[in-house]
Amino acid sequence: MSISHRRAALALLGAAVLFSTGGAGIKSLDFSGWQIASLRSGIAALTLVILVPAARRGWGWRAGLVGVAYAATGICFVLANRLTSSASAIFIQSASPLYVLLLAPLLLREPVTRRDVFFMVPVALGLALFFVSGEPPVATAPDPLAGNLIACVVALPMALPLGSHSGADWAILAYLGVVQIGLAYLLISRAVVRLTALEASVLLLLEPVLNPVWSWLVHGEVPGPLALAGGALVLGATIARAGLTETLSPH
Repeated sequence: MSISHRRAALALLGAAVLFSTGGAGIKSLDFSGWQIASLRSGIAALTLVILVPAARRGWGWRAGLVGVAYAATGICFVLANRLTSSASAIFIQSASPLYVLLLAPLLLREPVTRRDVFFMVPVALGLALFFVSGEPPVATAPDPLAGNLIACVVALPMALPLGSHSGADWAILAYLGVVQIGLAYLLISRAVVRLTALEASVLLLLEPVLNPVWSWLVHGEVPGPLALAGGALVLGATIARAGLTETLSPH
């Protein structure tokens, strides 16, 4: 069932909120980075198989390529979050709208307007502030079921043996797989059909803004002032772009 442009934007923002809790959740676990990468992806893959009927069919070499790319970035995101701050780990993912701006006309035949470029300027400045604040960039990017399965298989040899862990650890891990990844992808799958690639990537920038907030609330991890200023610029551009899109779009 098709949804309106406004509901699609809200669904994507909801997915971004769920994604943003990943850093704090990963830092809360007693598992190793490889164990988290494998088990989180395995749980998420099972969740998507159950919740999204389309995920059970239509697999091909293209999905496999996307899965390999997602597996690599997903593993890097988890390992990076175990070694550095959440704000640092989210930087490269946050730069995705800039790459979309450059590649969408070539790969997706989506035109880039002057308005798009205008809103990318504060995004670029905000991301630059994250970078110069001294927080090195490494992160992830969202993608489909195949990637979760490949990430699970690739990371599993490094994850074994699992050892003994508390019920709270397993509950957080289940949350990361079912809600933070699985439910977020379900929202994305219903939203992207009504949004352009650039709109989707800009709205998902809410994730890097909230990601350090959750880590601060849960772990007391405080980004520097430049990182906070960058987050303010990114969030402001995201809200303004979404609001203008809603105003100008037919309903």
